[in-house]
This record gives sequence, C-alpha cells and structure tokens, in this order.
Amino acid sequence: MNRMRSRSLLPLVALSLWTSTTATAQGLAAFTDYMDRFHVFDKGTFTQLENLPPRSVQMGDRSVFYSSNNSDLKMYANGKTVTLDRSAAEFKATDHLMAYKLATSLKLYDHGEVIPLCYNTGNWAVDDSIVGWYDEAQRTINVRYEGENIQLEDALANNQLHSWKTGDNLVAWVTNIENKLKVFYHGDIYELTPQANEVPYEAALDMVVYQDSQDNGFHAFLRGEIIDLEPIMPKSFKMGKGVMAYVDMSGSLKVLSGTKVYTAYTYEPQEYYVVDSLVIIKDRDRLKAFANGQLQELENYWPEQWKASWGTLAYVDVNRAVKVWRQGKSEIAIQRETFQDFTFDRGTLLLNMPNKKVKVWWNGQVYAY
Repeated sequence: MNRMRSRSLLPLVALSLWTSTTATAQGLAAFTDYMDRFHVFDKGTFTQLENLPPRSVQMGDRSVFYSSNNSDLKMYANGKTVTLDRSAAEFKATDHLMAYKLATSLKLYDHGEVIPLCYNTGNWAVDDSIVGWYDEAQRTINVRYEGENIQLEDALANNQLHSWKTGDNLVAWVTNIENKLKVFYHGDIYELTPQANEVPYEAALDMVVYQDSQDNGFHAFLRGEIIDLEPIMPKSFKMGKGVMAYVDMSGSLKVLSGTKVYTAYTYEPQEYYVVDSLVIIKDRDRLKAFANGQLQELENYWPEQWKASWGTLAYVDVNRAVKVWRQGKSEIAIQRETFQDFTFDRGTLLLNMPNKKVKVWWNGQVYAY
C-alpha cells in the first residue's frame, strides 16, 4: 500500500455552499442526413431542425446547442428551438451550463436566461457548475458560481495569471505576483503550495492534483482536504470525474477513487485512459475496466472502437456487434448491422450507417432514421 496522508485545509475566504446534482440519461442525439439536413433524436422521436448543416454542435445534459449555417447560436430543448444570439461561433456546453464569446463579450446561458458576464474577456472557461474568466480591462480573475459573480484576484497590474485551469466545479490558478497555487471550491479559496510557477497541476471534479513545491511530493486536493499520494511525482497521471489514475515510479497503476487509493496493477499496462468515472485499461491486448474499486476484464481482446460516457462503456466486439457495459453488466445494443462509426454520449448510442442513414440505441431500444 502506498503512502497516503490526509489533512484538512482552512479556507481563506468563505463565500457560499454548493451541492452537486446527478444528471440522468438524456436520450438526445444530433446528426445530418444524406441531404445535409440537421436533425435531432429526442427520446424516440426524430425532428428536423435545419435545412442546412450547422457549423458546430455541442450537447448539454438535456439540450442541443449549435451554430447554424448562418452562424446564429441556437438551442434545442424540450421539443423547441430558440435563437440565443447572432454570430457566436465560440461556445462551450456542459451538463448544466453553456457560455459563449461574441467579439470580446462573454455571456452565459443558465436556466433559460442569457447573462452578460464580461465585456473585455481574455481567457475563459465553463464547466459543469462554474464559469471562469480573465477581465483584460480590470485585470482580474473572476468566476460565476451559484448565481453570483465573484472576484478571485485583483490588482494584477500588468501581470496576468501564470496559468489557470477549471474542473467541473472548481478553478485552480497560479499568479505571477504571489506565485501560489490556489483553488476556488464550493465558495472557498484555498492555498495549496507556494513557489508554484513551475509546478505541474491539473483540475477535475472535486479535485486538483499537483506537485508540492516544498517536498516535491505528488498531492491531491480532494473536497477540501490534502492527500499526500506519493513522495515523488508519478510517470504519468490522468483525471476524470472524481477519479484519477497514475503510474507511479515503480510502474504500478494506481487509482484514486473517493478517498481511497487502489493498486490496479503492480506493473504498467500497455495503455490506460480515464473518461468520466471510468478507468479503461489495455493490458496484454485485453479490455479491462476499473470502476467502483474493482478491476474487471470485459473481453480477452482490445476493441477496434470504443467510447465512454457517464460511467458507461460502448465498444465494438469481435463479431462487429456494439456492446454497452455499465456497473459490471453488459448487453448487446446493435448486432448484425453494417455501420461506419458511432458516437456515444450520456447513455445514447448513435450509429452512422451507409448512405448517411443512422440508428440510435437508447433505453434498450433501437430507432432507425
């Protein structure tokens, strides 16, 4: 068992408290047909939205956001399509929020309302429950969280941030002035380590992992506590939603899930991936997954195509059937079909068939267009 020690951090600023929500499978998919018309699948129903293909498409939890052929920013939800803004080519949708930049203005779409956030926007990011941005006029770093705009750093003068990264519900950053790694989480600001301008770090749901500048160890900020994971940095690490996998210096593959560190392998596998809450492993050309504290072998081969989303894995088996695996159970979604490729998002499987036809698997049923 590896060295692991936890300690609590006292927040620097107490602002608010937030409780996360868990989304359910949405039953949404978007595609263009053989005439390049844009359609949406919504819980068993196919609906044409546009006569021309969109410029870009992103899926929210229960919405489809897209830039139409004439660059209008639109949203489909609950059977209706609305235009949110004009000529907004740069946008990002998450499970609960969507933000976009129009010229230098940053705007947020949240629960039916378009909210201006900044008119002189530099770098910006939106995640599941938080939006962060750098105001170039005021030279401040800000977040919008729980319906409130909060200034995290002020008086940056001509020095911009050294770096900053967002997770689903937090923001981590290093300033050029204090040179400290900080994190904003659930309304509080925590200081993680000083002299952080060269410190490697990454952010994800409830978690920031980083190298401590004082002891050079591999640490994790997890839900308000610091966990000392390893005395030295690992060979590699990858993050998902509340899960982080890494290969330590001995070559062991370890997984931080919840507040526990599990040793999945005592040697380094061929490949490993972290997608949402799943750790997908290629070991001796076999497909394995680590979830809920357990390593499971799914197949004695490595699939040529696979996708993971929301704790579920979809992959093509040796018979060209598409299987869906979740929480230790698998089922065949599509079999004896010729298809080109597929997408898998939030429990909805869309297969691109020959001649630009599609089939959708959702909630155990197959729908053809």
